Amino acid sequence: MSEQDTMIAVYRLHDDVEEAVNALRKSEFGPGTVSIVGRNFHTVDAVVGYSTAGDAVRPCGRLGPFWGDLLTSFSEFALYWVPDLGPLVMAGELMSRVRQVSDENVIVYGLTALGIALYSTGVPEYGALGCEDAIRQDKFILVVRGRARDLKRARSALAVSDVESIEIHHSSMQTAVSACRSDREHVSCGRESNS
Repeated sequence: MSEQDTMIAVYRLHDDVEEAVNALRKSEFGPGTVSIVGRNFHTVDAVVGYSTAGDAVRPCGRLGPFWGDLLTSFSEFALYWVPDLGPLVMAGELMSRVRQVSDENVIVYGLTALGIALYSTGVPEYGALGCEDAIRQDKFILVVRGRARDLKRARSALAVSDVESIEIHHSSMQTAVSACRSDREHVSCGRESNS
């Protein structure tokens, strides 16, 4: 499998991230290449949650229709409680990475499970910390993975949306988190020095 770069776009409003996901879908970016993370629960004055009916899961609350429509673009999604970030709705590959980080008890000091998942895709520590801060400010993170030419096309597709920031992190910067994994115990990884 070829090396993949990671593009992170930050959005303030749910309407903007929905527009961005739709633009990516029209540009033929599938759910395997796109992930989304957001919360924006604690500002809502109504019950927020998920209900099930058979095999179907439906988001509830004021942003329920937003999440319900948006999540139909993804084959899987989840609501996770991430320490220091709170409840997060995640969809796409990034959700699987957060689950893997949690299952394997990976620890990188200063990063949450979300930050470590981003770090494992080649996003440097400062970029992962920036994403965590954006989530704390109730913004939405849109992550696209692919080759450089694909991310250039994705960036063009996102020009129709009101994006707050876009960063592309190249796979050559990727740091191996796998060396920091352990099956049964917590392992810590210190920060890498540039020297």
